[in-house]
Amino acid sequence: MTIRGKLLLLAAGVTALMVVMVGVVTYNSYQMLNRQVNTAGAEMIQDRALQVDLYFDRLSAVAQAAQRMSQMAEKLKTLIGRFKHDSSTLSLKG
Repeated sequence: MTIRGKLLLLAAGVTALMVVMVGVVTYNSYQMLNRQVNTAGAEMIQDRALQVDLYFDRLSAVAQAAQRMSQMAEKLKTLIGRFKHDSSTLSLKG
């Protein structure tokens, strides 16, 4: 084998080795980035789900408070009606 052939074989071997190394690094980098993106995405989804749960909990509390206030208003209307009725009957007798 001539020197030229040996140099070409050496260059081809080094080039092939570099291509394999670049391929391995690319594959590992892709896998690592994919895991990081999936982990970050899962954390974001959990955080957003917690925020939505808290929002609906607060919304439920507001609805319950509004319901209690509505019930209290109905009771007050009844009491005021009784008071007006009682005061009008008292003034007629007096």
